[in-house]
Amino acid sequence: MQCHEQPPDRKPSLMNTNEPQTPAWQPIAALPVILDLAGAQIEEVQATFDALTRCRSRPHVLDDATLARTRQVYGEQRDFLPIQREQVTRWRSGPLTPQEREELAHLSARIERLAALLDDILALTDELSHGTIDRILGMSDADLAAAVLSGSLRLPQR
Repeated sequence: MQCHEQPPDRKPSLMNTNEPQTPAWQPIAALPVILDLAGAQIEEVQATFDALTRCRSRPHVLDDATLARTRQVYGEQRDFLPIQREQVTRWRSGPLTPQEREELAHLSARIERLAALLDDILALTDELSHGTIDRILGMSDADLAAAVLSGSLRLPQR
């Protein structure tokens, strides 16, 4: 079987993932669940950001593949933010109870907090990428020595 062929027991997919998808807009009844999901997402992104922050003084413990995957996952989450904002706008355009207005305000704040965290995590992955183990192993002995002696690369602390 060649790489582009489907396994014989599966039908070809009708979905082309390269084409833009139409978002599945949610009814206002989904607001409490989405508000909870946004809170959980912030906690997860914050935990990853904290873990990466602890690597600032030791970026050599990370490899290029880990940071590339981190960049991909959190970049995709950032790319989804306009859809989340549009969902809030759609809900605000309809009739709302006072509780729904309050929950939408909380959701909007969470979306903006998430946006800031995602920008921070993507900037941090770029910063850390300059000192990964792959970058260090890719240096010549002379370049490595020059980086250590100039202070641009710190030796790991024991």
